[in-house]
Amino acid sequence: MNEDNIKSNYIKSSIKYWQALLTYIEKTTVITTSTYSKESLTKYGDAVEGVLMNSTLNGVGIPQKNMKWIHFSQVNRTTDERRKAFLKELPKML
Repeated sequence: MNEDNIKSNYIKSSIKYWQALLTYIEKTTVITTSTYSKESLTKYGDAVEGVLMNSTLNGVGIPQKNMKWIHFSQVNRTTDERRKAFLKELPKML
C-alpha cells in the first residue's frame, strides 16, 4: 500500500495501516452518569474522552469533531427529581 494513497479513513498503528469501518456514522453522543464530576473524570485518567472518544471511536472511523459528551455527575448526592429532570432534558441536549 502506497502511503500517498492512504485517505483519512485509514488509521496508522505502530505496525500497519488498517481501514476504519464505521465511517458512515456521522456523529455520536456519549452519555455518562457518575458520582464524580466531568472535570474529575478527565483529570484522573480520562477514560471517556481520552480513551473511548478520542482513541476508540475515532479509531473506528467516527469523526472526532462530531462527538459530544453529556455527563450527569454526583448521582449519589442528588434527588430523584433532578435525575428525572436530566432525563427529560436529555433529548434537547442531543
